[in-house]
Amino acid sequence: MTGSQRYLAIQISWLLGGLVIGGLVLSYLSGRLNRMSDEMSKQRTLMEVLTTRENITASLRAEAQILVDDLKIIRQAVPSSDDLTSVVSSLESAAAQNNLVQVLNFASLSEGATGIVPLGFQASLTGNLDNFTAYLGKLEKLPYVIQIQNVDLTGGSQGYAAQGQFQLSGRVYVRNSP
Repeated sequence: MTGSQRYLAIQISWLLGGLVIGGLVLSYLSGRLNRMSDEMSKQRTLMEVLTTRENITASLRAEAQILVDDLKIIRQAVPSSDDLTSVVSSLESAAAQNNLVQVLNFASLSEGATGIVPLGFQASLTGNLDNFTAYLGKLEKLPYVIQIQNVDLTGGSQGYAAQGQFQLSGRVYVRNSP
């Protein structure tokens, strides 16, 4: 082997060694970049999941507040069976506003009935037909769940326009606790 061939062989060896080392460095850097890319992808996915979770949580809070507000309305519309004063005063106020004389009678709750249960009532009213019709309009607008089952009309000698007797029977729904 001559000097120039030997020099060329050394140069080629160095070149091949450099290429091998470069390949190893590139391989190492490529692996690191892939791991970093995977980690970034995981972080991005976690951020999307977190953002979605926060959006869902905010939405659920808003929906829960609506339910709380609706429950307040339902609690008002279906009073406790232990406290019917608001219902009675509302019915008496509606009668008084329409110049009617009213006598109210409530039935007893069925024994053992719990939850939202109907409580029967009867109202005997005295007045004219226009006032009774206006009373029914007020009754319809009360913030309670009331079901009218029967209405009986009895007119006096001058007819309903002057004076009449009105019998109203129905149910008011109440919450009854055990």
